[in-house]
Amino acid sequence: MIDTEVLDKLQSITVRTGLSKSEQIRQGIQWWLESREWPPKGVRADTVGGPESWRPPQDRSRGGRRRRR
Repeated sequence: MIDTEVLDKLQSITVRTGLSKSEQIRQGIQWWLESREWPPKGVRADTVGGPESWRPPQDRSRGGRRRRR
């Protein structure tokens, strides 16, 4: 669902530029997806750590937070 305020802004842009609301939404989604592309363009997949690279390091002991000594 799209908020009324957002729809009003999309309509305002449609009046000003002629770009339909649906095209504005498509372009916005495309921009969002490109901005979060992984691996980034130009970086080889084998240099980013593979599919496990998103996981946190496993060097911590179980039990959560580390204790200060």
